Amino acid sequence: MRKLLTLLIVFALVFGLSGCQSKENDGARFKREYEQLHGQKDEDGKVFCDLSLPDDGKIIYADPDKICEAFENGTHVIYLGWPQCNWCRRMLPVLLETVQEYSGVYVYYYNLKAAREAFENGGDEKLAQVYRSIVSELEKDDYDLTDLISYYEDGTMKIPSSLVYFIREGEIIGVHRRTVASHLDAFEPLDDGQKKELAEIYRSYLEEMVRKSAPGCDEC
Repeated sequence: MRKLLTLLIVFALVFGLSGCQSKENDGARFKREYEQLHGQKDEDGKVFCDLSLPDDGKIIYADPDKICEAFENGTHVIYLGWPQCNWCRRMLPVLLETVQEYSGVYVYYYNLKAAREAFENGGDEKLAQVYRSIVSELEKDDYDLTDLISYYEDGTMKIPSSLVYFIREGEIIGVHRRTVASHLDAFEPLDDGQKKELAEIYRSYLEEMVRKSAPGCDEC
């Protein structure tokens, strides 16, 4: 009887605990990774700005192959950034709130920091190749990024972490960097007017993404 009771207790504990440990979704994972930097300092000794993200943000963690595929196919937003980017931390709450308004649209996310650093510093060749592959996908599109990016000495595109790409059926229809023109310091919060302005910029691209083409020939 004592043995049976012990087995029942162990059984209840094991299955009870496993039932409580639900898998963390991508939105919750993204929120945790970004919000865990609250109060910490960057390499210059400045405190990372706080941000508040939804638990159920429309985020999809994508590996390098999926990101490259996302630039070629489908309709979605692509964000290549990292938690330590303060410009990203300022714009992300506005971006995720605005994307929430559009059914079926998700933000594909890849943390590009390690890959870009590997390319810059001659580090891990696999990671450096990831960076080259993503650059190659961007170069396939004829969208003009001249005013938004810079280049390395060898002519390779330098992808900044604060760019957000709006993709419609595998074509870049819009790209936005940082926040708005009047917001000059990433360590300063956006005021309500700036948040509204940024949301309208995102919304203009999102509206174009979800707009259905009129029947007939697009070239006519």
